[in-house]
Amino acid sequence: MNFCKKCNFDTERTNQGGCKPCKKAADAARYKLKKEECKASNYAWREANNEKYKAGCALYRLNNKEVLKEKHAIWQKEAYLQNPEKFAKKHSLWRCKNKEKINAYQAVWREKNKDKCKEYKAKWASSNKPSRRINWQNYQARKSANGGTLSKGLSERLFILQKGRCACCSLPLGGDYHIDHIVPVSLGGSNTDDNIQLLRASCNTSKKDKHPIDFMQSKGFLL
Repeated sequence: MNFCKKCNFDTERTNQGGCKPCKKAADAARYKLKKEECKASNYAWREANNEKYKAGCALYRLNNKEVLKEKHAIWQKEAYLQNPEKFAKKHSLWRCKNKEKINAYQAVWREKNKDKCKEYKAKWASSNKPSRRINWQNYQARKSANGGTLSKGLSERLFILQKGRCACCSLPLGGDYHIDHIVPVSLGGSNTDDNIQLLRASCNTSKKDKHPIDFMQSKGFLL
């Protein structure tokens, strides 16, 4: 056995024949004493050996994917806890600059995980019915090119304002209420918050795309 005289262990050897753990400890101690000098030296070496440095980094990442993934997760958690606003701002900026990259990655992931996507969508839809209704109305407005976007939480706010009752018949809305455009989009109504009301499913089904005045007159009001 080839024991190291310093640490008295049979250890791995460097290319020069020295003990790897001892060299690592000595390098760490030197870096601590001469931090700026070591940084400058390392930077100069990287500048002079850029291709070699990149190849070495790529090889390390390839051989240590799980370790790096774990380290990155720990770093993200610590960074978020230290300054959540700065962390969120940084990620938001990165997402804005890399929309195409994110979309491409998500498309590949969705293609590989179709069953998971269906499961997530079904779970989200069952627990976010108000948001789902808003998203559907926004989609329909984009499809008809009528303009306007409904704000998040609109259905919850209207539910409180209408005291949980239908704007047409004043009966309790129930859990299956509909979001209705007061002036239908097909008649030129805008997809904006001020043109929205909540109706019971049966009232909205009978109203369809009728003008609000015509519909209320047919119900015996506004005569």
